Amino acid sequence: MYLFKKKVKGEMIMIDLVKKSLKGKFILSLLSLLLLVQTVGILTFSNTASANSTVNESEITGTSAYLQQLAGNPTDWTAFALGRAGKSVKAAYLDQLEAQVKQKKGIFSSATDAERLVLTIKAVGLDPTHFAGYDLVQSVYSNSDLAKSGSMGVIYGLLALDSGTYTIPATAVNTQTSLIQWLLDHQEAAKGWAYVTDEASSIDVTAMALTAFAPYYAKNEAVKKATDQALSWLSSQQKPSGAFNEFGENSESVSQVIIALTSLGIDPAGPTFTKTKNVINALSSYRQKDGGYAHTVGTPSNAMSSEQALQALVASQLFTDKKGTLYNNIKAAAEINITIEGPHGSVTEGIVKAADVLEGLQKLAAQQNVPVEIVDSTYGKYVSSIQNIKSAGNDGWAYAVQRNHGWIYPQVGMAEFQLLPNDQVAIYYGGSTQLIHQIKITPTQPKVGQAFTVTVEQSTWDWTANKETASAAAGVDVQVGAQKQTTNEQGIASFIGENTTGPIKAVITGYKADAAPSVVKSTYSFQIASDHVNVRVNIEGPQKPIATGVVSAVYAIDALQQVALLNNIPLEITDSAYGKYLSAVGDTSADKNDGWMFEVLRGNIWIYPDLGIGQFELKPNDQIYIYYGFAAQLVQSVNFIPEQPKAGKAFKIAVTQETWDWDKNQRAAKPGAGLTVELNGKTYVTETDGTLNIPAGLTNGSYNVVVTGYQNQASPNVLRFVQPLQIYADYDKAASWAQPFIVQSSKLGLLQGTGIEGFSPTKQVTRAEMAATLVRILGLPIPKQTTNTFTDVAADSWYAGYIAAVKEQGIVSGIGNGTYAPDQKVTREQLALMLTRALKLNAPTDSVTAFRDADTAAKTSIPALIAVVEAELITGVDETHFNPLGLVTREMLAAVAVRAYQSIH
Repeated sequence: MYLFKKKVKGEMIMIDLVKKSLKGKFILSLLSLLLLVQTVGILTFSNTASANSTVNESEITGTSAYLQQLAGNPTDWTAFALGRAGKSVKAAYLDQLEAQVKQKKGIFSSATDAERLVLTIKAVGLDPTHFAGYDLVQSVYSNSDLAKSGSMGVIYGLLALDSGTYTIPATAVNTQTSLIQWLLDHQEAAKGWAYVTDEASSIDVTAMALTAFAPYYAKNEAVKKATDQALSWLSSQQKPSGAFNEFGENSESVSQVIIALTSLGIDPAGPTFTKTKNVINALSSYRQKDGGYAHTVGTPSNAMSSEQALQALVASQLFTDKKGTLYNNIKAAAEINITIEGPHGSVTEGIVKAADVLEGLQKLAAQQNVPVEIVDSTYGKYVSSIQNIKSAGNDGWAYAVQRNHGWIYPQVGMAEFQLLPNDQVAIYYGGSTQLIHQIKITPTQPKVGQAFTVTVEQSTWDWTANKETASAAAGVDVQVGAQKQTTNEQGIASFIGENTTGPIKAVITGYKADAAPSVVKSTYSFQIASDHVNVRVNIEGPQKPIATGVVSAVYAIDALQQVALLNNIPLEITDSAYGKYLSAVGDTSADKNDGWMFEVLRGNIWIYPDLGIGQFELKPNDQIYIYYGFAAQLVQSVNFIPEQPKAGKAFKIAVTQETWDWDKNQRAAKPGAGLTVELNGKTYVTETDGTLNIPAGLTNGSYNVVVTGYQNQASPNVLRFVQPLQIYADYDKAASWAQPFIVQSSKLGLLQGTGIEGFSPTKQVTRAEMAATLVRILGLPIPKQTTNTFTDVAADSWYAGYIAAVKEQGIVSGIGNGTYAPDQKVTREQLALMLTRALKLNAPTDSVTAFRDADTAAKTSIPALIAVVEAELITGVDETHFNPLGLVTREMLAAVAVRAYQSIH
């Protein structure tokens, strides 16, 4: 908003002057000009741009650069001008704008504030109906005080409502019809408009009113008459210099007249607005060497004059290029991804910045040297040929837009569809061609050599029901590596296992020899995992634990043999008609009444194998229990009441045990009564309800609750089970959203306390701590003899083994010069990179991100940022910011660690 002083009825008041821009063209014939000098007559204008009205792109670039280099955040109108020029706006400005709207809760005391923000937000490529959680367009059409801001409130209310395709209720306080009528009713005697009713007509206000009237000139006779009268008055006020005298000749009035003329389709360099010089000449006289514009001739550049001049320059360029006007139905350029799919193969793809689909297509085609033919018809522009592939019969070039993981089926032409940041545009040759709705790989991450299936769903738009309908994509081709299969009636294609690990793509096509494709080509990336997975093996004897260890294996028997070998434990494995079974471990052998068993704890749920130990295939992070005792039951859970015990406060432990009922083929659970529980050097026995009390509580620290069912001269009645317990003195200091994650991360053994402090929820995470957490999430084996290649990692440090483990997996590579920097704090960007590598996430390199602050991260990190957000491991600090350089706290890590652990179980 600009504030100008103006004397009204003897008092000095402040007038809100919101200056804006539009486009148009006009030329006044010499005869009309002569008639104008003599009397008020009918003006005729040419809508053809003259050579003198053409704006040099370097002028726009220079003025944009001048405004961009000014200290501090730009004004709203500077942001508007830069946005309409297709130039970048500081992310800090958009942050400030969001904060302002949230603080005001979308309600503004001044009508012009809301109007200005609608226009600015639209100009920078965002949606004013969904900005910072508020609908600012509604704030305009529901404001009963619009006219209290004088002509400016009404003018910019009309401009705001016409800046996009918005749904405005017929019952709204302000509609286009009501605002037009107000302006018609308040045209001054001189046929211009004033800031305040009954005052002298103002050059600036009249120009702005004409800009607002422009969309209605050809369809509203009253608007046309008022506009023609106002144009006559404006022309009569023009000086030989081409400028206008509004408190002295100034550049701002010239800019507003240019915007008005171009909005009306009138050439600003035409004869009607040419005296000795025209308005384009006049604007040039204010231009400075630094790219800015002065308020008056002979004075230096200033921001207000320059932002209005930039608006005028953009309006003139739009007029010349026949690309619309400055304010009406604003189309701001957004960074998007476009793929072009032909009838028998891909044409090209790439990332471009465009306001609409047609502009995006033209830009991509120019970049890739792809010939495109566009035809004008009575229904608008359409694409008739791409790469010399022409429309034929009922088949031709179509498009769809994927936004927020869902397809939009446009009901407008390419030139009319407005793009938003991060849109994925598919331009394809088709007839009854459908889009790919979903691709599912089963299992999600197949192992080397493991068979898998690809399930494909297709979708189309049901124009009768007015909704998207999805169905199985039967008969489409699916290519994975060298294998190619066709989906069955259920949309499923089956594949034998791949031979190598790593990323791979499933490519879905529906090409036909003499017809358009049945589906648009689509690609889905996934991972082929190693057949060896990291698991923990626990060997439990009849009276005590024997050994434990983390190894990498394919089958349960492989894992057992590795741990036994590492601990020098002899095994006896017997072949039988039913497969291999374990007949002896150490000096304990099976007999006809009792023997060795195995069960698997997977994601805190017991798996009761129906295969022998030699055939049971493992999954990542499985915990294999080898134990003695046919009748031994399993500990289903060890819970604490309250869930997170507090230091020095009484709490209760509740144990539940389970077994498998083979007759009913289901779990059978009951309270763990009479079981021995060891905690902090003391031994307890559970009551009949499976509980026990710890009346004095525990001090701050890390503990293990060990549940056993050992019996004299007999095998255990319950398998030994260890549940970690963390008592945190500072638990209540953690954010409420983080507390459940802290509890869960402790129970899973992913994070531990920091000592006397407790959990230290806001303490920043170091790279050493991050390595340890990743090892626990993935269940990686820690080498017994550490040979770290990092010069700053001592072999006897607590973190040496963890760092060696993650380096071996390719998750970390140090920071350069042979160093790891174990004490360096971890940023959110680094966390995203580590998680992407650790979990082998698909990191799309052809996607664009909606995060405004993505440019603060390394360009190579952006795919990882997108990957962790899509995997729902890390959320942005808000909808538009990731904060890549922000430091990770322990409470943040607790949430991420639990999500990551759950994602692989």
